[in-house]
This record gives sequence, structure tokens and C-alpha cells, in this order.
Amino acid sequence: MIDLAAQRGALIAEVAVFKKECMELWFVPELAASYSNRDFFSFSIIEDDQVFFMIEQARQLWAFWNKAKVQAVPEGSVLVKESEIETFWQDDEEPENCVNKERDFNCLGDCLDIEDITSITKRQVAYLASSKAYGTWVTKFEAGQLKKDYFFVGSQEECEEIVKTNKSLYPSRSGAHQ
Repeated sequence: MIDLAAQRGALIAEVAVFKKECMELWFVPELAASYSNRDFFSFSIIEDDQVFFMIEQARQLWAFWNKAKVQAVPEGSVLVKESEIETFWQDDEEPENCVNKERDFNCLGDCLDIEDITSITKRQVAYLASSKAYGTWVTKFEAGQLKKDYFFVGSQEECEEIVKTNKSLYPSRSGAHQ
């Protein structure tokens, strides 16, 4: 059951935040003061918990404010805190060489002579989500030999089942039937 008093209280609290933020805009204090005989932010809560401001400019500000809240993070985008962005430097000629701390820069120059220059890319990344996965080779028995067919990535249980199947394809392999 919906607690109407709590819902109304939350809406009134939202209006209070709206008023405070509006008063921080350069033009709103003067505009509000121009309404000397009434409260610029006077409002009523009407059906479907809609806020209705009595003064048109306040009504427009409310509409803009709500639209800005919805569009704070554009559709199809994610918001990432700066503290969650990581930086690393990667050698362009040997991309497997990378460091994530400036104090480790010497590692990027290990194979260079003193007159050499190398290109390095500074990368900033944010990891949005991570999950554990497992991998193993799916094999095939071909020409009397067990050969790698493709590398499978999935759950640990799926990988264990593949390994079990791989072992059954090559019974002479040591430990296959233990």
C-alpha cells in the first residue's frame, strides 16, 4: 500500500530543493522579489502528485529543472566518478608493455638505446562492471590426435564439463580415467 503522506512529504522536500537551487541562479532572486504581494514559489499539489506553481515563471523553472534532472546523464550514456577512472601508459610498438604508475616509466624504456624515442599512448579507462568467467579449450579428435578446436569462455561448471568431455575423447592420455 502506498503511503500517501510519505509520498507527499517527499514531493514537498523536492520542491524545497528546487527552490534552493533556483535561488542560486543569477536572475531568480530579483524575479522572486518582484512579486512583493505573493510568494513567487507558491504551489499546490494536484492530482497524480503533480506540482502546480501559481506563477508562470516558477512553473517554467520547475519544468526546466525536472527536464534537466532527467537529462543529467544522456540516454545511452553512463555516469562515472572521476575516482573510478584509471590511467595507464602503453608502448605503441610493443603494446604488451604498459605501466599504470609514472614511477614505473623506466619499464617502458628498458629495451631502448639512449638515442631512441618510442611512442607511448596514455589511456584513461573506467571499468563499469566485472564478473568472473572461466575458459578452457574445446577439443576434437582428428587423425588419431586430440587437437584444440576453439577456446570456450563461460562458467566454471561449463568448463569442467568440457574438460570431462575432452578427456573422454582421448582415453590413452595419462590420468584421463582417474
